[in-house]
Amino acid sequence: MIEGTRGYIAEFHQAAHEATSATELIDVMLAQHGSRGNPWTLESSAHAWFARWENQRPAP
Repeated sequence: MIEGTRGYIAEFHQAAHEATSATELIDVMLAQHGSRGNPWTLESSAHAWFARWENQRPAP
């Protein structure tokens, strides 16, 4: 179970670097893992990932 969780986290990290939006990241993870785990946690994590990068962009 722990190895499965580690793999899920590693795949999330890789997909997060390749995705262009939280929705795309969620879709990729759902395609790879179906409804494994807590969907709310996946959605929250995906949106937090992209919010983190938006907050680090320089202001226009």
